[in-house]
Amino acid sequence: SNKIFLKIKNDIEQTYSNRMASIIKGIMLGYTEDIDDETKNDFSNSNISHVLAVSGMHISYIIFLATSSSSKILGKRKSKIFASILLMAYMCITGFSISVVRACVMGILTCMAFVFYRKSDTLNNISIAMLITLIDNPYSIKSISFLLTYGGTIGIIYFKTPVEKFIKNIKIRNRKWKYVFLKLQRKCENLISIISVSISAQIVISPIMIMFFNKLSLGSL
Repeated sequence: SNKIFLKIKNDIEQTYSNRMASIIKGIMLGYTEDIDDETKNDFSNSNISHVLAVSGMHISYIIFLATSSSSKILGKRKSKIFASILLMAYMCITGFSISVVRACVMGILTCMAFVFYRKSDTLNNISIAMLITLIDNPYSIKSISFLLTYGGTIGIIYFKTPVEKFIKNIKIRNRKWKYVFLKLQRKCENLISIISVSISAQIVISPIMIMFFNKLSLGSL
């Protein structure tokens, strides 16, 4: 796994400029040691540091690419098994960081639920991922990355539906703008869903950011 990690790292460094290579290594591998302090501060001030720490976003891409590229050859169930194997390999390559383990374990459990004809339960999945993380290192419960990755996910689980309902139930008195808003609402279901995910995660993450970093950015929305 270390040889694969170094090979990917070297290929990125040979292909891109130093500044771009450091960001791509962060996005692909969660390797942020080469990113300069100014760039890290830019990501932090915008509340999008999760882009540089491998998270659910990365795992979603891996599952999507693995299943879409292999489903016609292997079938839907076997493509989920293939995706799970890739996620296990990805955990090894990226060094089993807290956010990677959380996202990969949840991704694997979701895939396996499909394989065994079971309904995936997100709360059970995150509980199992948390249990695995804490068995490996009980002191990780005090780390900022633990609080952010699990806090953000729990926020999405509990607050996404209420936030989405709140946005959809916004009432506008002006007839003209009410008509425009309803038209947009019908055509932008996916956008409303994405906005709801962002807001619901920030409900839990924001107090953690204020407590540890003494700052809060609305740019993340």
